[in-house]
Amino acid sequence: MLTPDVLKRLNQPGPVTVTGPEGFCLSFLALELQQKTQRPLLLLALDEQHCHELKAELAFYNPKLPVLILPAWEVQPYDRTSPTAAQQAPRLEVAQHLPQGFSGVVLSKVEALSLKLPPLQAQPAALQLKRGHSYNIPALRAELVMLGLRHTDVVMEPGEFAVRGGIVDVFPATAENPVRLEFFGDELESLKSFDAASQRSLEPLPHLTLGSAADVVLSERQLRQFKQAYREHFPTGQEDEVFVALSQGRPHPLQSHYLPLFFDQPMLSLFNLLPATTVVVAEYTFAQAVQNRVQAVREAFLMRQQLLAEHASSVYRPLPPESLYLSEAEFNSAFAARSQLVLNLFAADDAVQLNVRPHHSYGRVKTMADPMARLVADIRAAINQRQRVVVTYFNASAASHLQQVFDEHGLLNVVPATSWYQAGQQDINNVQLVPGPLRHGFDDPADGLVVVTEEDIFGEKQRRG
Repeated sequence: MLTPDVLKRLNQPGPVTVTGPEGFCLSFLALELQQKTQRPLLLLALDEQHCHELKAELAFYNPKLPVLILPAWEVQPYDRTSPTAAQQAPRLEVAQHLPQGFSGVVLSKVEALSLKLPPLQAQPAALQLKRGHSYNIPALRAELVMLGLRHTDVVMEPGEFAVRGGIVDVFPATAENPVRLEFFGDELESLKSFDAASQRSLEPLPHLTLGSAADVVLSERQLRQFKQAYREHFPTGQEDEVFVALSQGRPHPLQSHYLPLFFDQPMLSLFNLLPATTVVVAEYTFAQAVQNRVQAVREAFLMRQQLLAEHASSVYRPLPPESLYLSEAEFNSAFAARSQLVLNLFAADDAVQLNVRPHHSYGRVKTMADPMARLVADIRAAINQRQRVVVTYFNASAASHLQQVFDEHGLLNVVPATSWYQAGQQDINNVQLVPGPLRHGFDDPADGLVVVTEEDIFGEKQRRG
């Protein structure tokens, strides 16, 4: 898919515009780019769901490829609430991973990139818990608090922990299920994940790694830093609700919007942490998305300033946007310093046309007399041209249905494969039937590859069956 000319041009900073690949093969394009360059990628997705879809697709193509998602806060700029631990912790986890020689793919969106990160030096070290090792439970409890976990009677949500005698329940902020730690004296005898609603044990674990669950921990040092910085920014604000609460060591819903005041080091952006060799992969609309985000932040700030002037007792004092968010100039500088693969739907003078196209949507073309016969004919034509044909499906029921369709149309050289890798190792004269999350297929003549998905064949409704 990627030509030698495109790969050569990506050795220099700046944009390389290509046409041809779209959302239908974005993950495959990213995989090929990473494999051929051995460079880390920052792949800009449309939204959070798109990030998770791309992560699943990349794992399908290469389960060993490191893939991280940098999410956005699910609160608006200058909102009156702070993000949950489940929204804060994944961002901190990404920040901790990147300086460690990361060479995989980071998935994110403009809203997430615009939000700055706490300085790495301010984050507590991860806590390692291993079965058979000894831990003092009161000391462990203090460490969990320093990681930003909240003590509760019963854990129900990410970022919580509970202590009952020799049992410590912890719900890691980045996990789907909590973990029960059972002690015999000081020895950690067992670790098991469990269902928070039913309390039913799920599976034993050999160890547990707990990272920070909050952007800021209300330690004495950071509260002291906050109070000093708040007074400097807002000399008349010492009666403000947020200042009073945090001065007394009590959490406040607005505290994340004052994040820079808790640290004596500058806030970071993701671009400070990404290796200089990172290639940014984005659609041509990303520049407009940056402008829209910067404008939205500025408008929210101005609105808060106006409310402050009109109702000083009921609103908070906003920090300037550049304290917590990237400016357009900072975005542009970060992008300009890196290679960029820009996907343009339309032909442009400087664009390189890549020879890849989406596959037919057989289940959606109403004018096609016999869609399944056309599908089989296309597959046979591709095999005759020495192209590898891979058909993906979502579940066993769909696999059975596909096999029935192929049998009815005399396509007998269909063989199952358990993975994308296995499909690539089998006889090219056979059709490879593989379980996978791909929604849309594509034809890539340069690589001799045809991918057809269940959704291409039966339409979107079949996926839900």
